[in-house]
Amino acid sequence: MAPPMPSLSRLVAAALLLSLPARAQVGPWAQHSIDSNPSSSLHMALGDLDGDGDADLLNGAAWYENRPAGFQRRFLTSSSHGRELHDLDRDGDLDVAGTDGPNSAVYWLENDGGAPPTFAQHVIATSLLHLHNGAGARVGDLDSDGDPDLVAGEVVRGYLWWHENLAGDLSSWVARPIWDGPVLNGFELADLDGDGDPDVLASATTFQRPGQGYTWYENRPGLAWGRHPLGGRGNEEERQARPVDLDGDGDTDVAFTTTSFDGTSAVGWFERRGPRPQFQAHVLATTIAPNRFGRFAVADLDGDGAQDLARTSGRGIGWSRNLGGGASWADHAILLDTLHNTPAVEAADLDGDGDLDLAARLDRLTGGSSVRSLAWFENPR
Repeated sequence: MAPPMPSLSRLVAAALLLSLPARAQVGPWAQHSIDSNPSSSLHMALGDLDGDGDADLLNGAAWYENRPAGFQRRFLTSSSHGRELHDLDRDGDLDVAGTDGPNSAVYWLENDGGAPPTFAQHVIATSLLHLHNGAGARVGDLDSDGDPDLVAGEVVRGYLWWHENLAGDLSSWVARPIWDGPVLNGFELADLDGDGDPDVLASATTFQRPGQGYTWYENRPGLAWGRHPLGGRGNEEERQARPVDLDGDGDTDVAFTTTSFDGTSAVGWFERRGPRPQFQAHVLATTIAPNRFGRFAVADLDGDGAQDLARTSGRGIGWSRNLGGGASWADHAILLDTLHNTPAVEAADLDGDGDLDLAARLDRLTGGSSVRSLAWFENPR
C-alpha cells in the first residue's frame, strides 16, 4: 500500500518555515496602461474578438480592441460577471458566454463579425442563478454529441449546472444540476481522468467544511457526476484552481492559490498520479497577510515548453518559472507594488512578437478607497 499523501495544511506550514528569497529576473517587464477606470469585474478574457489577428481584452461590460496606438475601449453589454470566449455558433468568430450579477441570467453574446464587431445577447436561462451572483460560465461538449454545451455557477450557494444545447444550434437549452456545495469561487472544464470528456474542477470557500476546498466532478456515462475532493483545510477561502500539465507527462494536473482565514496563503499544484487519478499537493510559495496570493495565470512565459505560473499578491505580480517537470521552480518579479487586490490576470501575445505577455486588473488603496486600473506587462524575452 502506498504511504498516505501529506495534507495540504501540513505542506503550507512546512513551506512557511522553508521559504527562500526569490531570485531576481534578468530584464524588466514594461508596464503599459489599458484603462485607468475599468469596471469592477472579477473576470477577464483575452482573444481575437475582431478577427484581425491580435489578442483583444474582455473585462466586465467592455472589450478593448488591440490597435497599433494602444487599446480602445468599446461597449459590450451591461453584464459584468464571468466570461468565456468561444465560437459558439461556429461561424468563425469568437462569441462570449457568461452570467450576469444579482438577479442574473446565463447568456451568450453573438459576435456579428463586423469591423469592429457588435454583440447580440441570447438568454439561456434566467431562473437558476437569480438569488445571488453568477460565478461565470465555461463552454465544452459535455454530452459528446459534437456541439457546445455550457456550465454555469452561482457563488453563494455553490450551485453548478450544465446547460445542454439540445438541437445543436443554440436555439433550445435545458439545465441539469451537477452539484451544490460551499461558496463557489470559480470553476474550469478539463479532462481530469483522461477518458476523453470534460470534467468540472471547482474551488470553494471551506470555512468549517474541511476537505471541500478543491473538488473535481467526474463526467460519467449517462452524465452522472461523481464528486472527488482534491483537498483543502477547513478555514480557507480557496482562491483559484486551473487545470494544466505542469510536469509534462501528458495528463492534467491542477495549479492553485489558497488563502486561510488565519492570514496564511499559498500557491502550488496538485500532481495527478495513476490511471485512476489521485492528486498529490506541492506548495511552491507561501506568504502571510496582507500579502496574500490572489489570481494567477498559467502560460509558457520563457518559451522553453514548460508551463509557468504568473501569480499576484499584495506585493505585486511575479512569476514562477518551471525549470522542468514541476519539481524545481525559480521566482521572478514583474511588478513590485502594494496592491489591495488583483482580481484578474491572463496571458496572451499582446504585442505580436511571439512571446506571451500578461494583462491584469490592479486595485490599489488610495485615501481609503480602492482605485482600479487595467494594464498589460510586456514580456522582455
